[in-house]
Amino acid sequence: MTPFQVTGHSNSLVLTHVGQRKHSVQQLPRYFHPSFGTRMSYHEDLYSKSGKRVWELRDDHCTLQSVGRGQEFVIEGNVEVENWAKGLFQLQSNDSKSVKAAKRSFQP
Repeated sequence: MTPFQVTGHSNSLVLTHVGQRKHSVQQLPRYFHPSFGTRMSYHEDLYSKSGKRVWELRDDHCTLQSVGRGQEFVIEGNVEVENWAKGLFQLQSNDSKSVKAAKRSFQP
């Protein structure tokens, strides 16, 4: 048995809004909000057809009540979102390297 467990999970990658049970309520950087020119498939409108708020802009983030179509959406129209996504890949790459280094340094 090893003294540590690798789960491949990083809280920094979780988009679910803090304190929410529903994974469909997501906390995103402000520039995801449509007012910044960002377009997200299935989430183009600020309000749903039933009148519920889909997007909410806050001082330091925006909140998205995502639709029940899975978690794969096409996003376009905002370079900041693209840079944010590239940063996630970099973070994932760094986490992967750290895990590999930890495994190599472990001496049973």
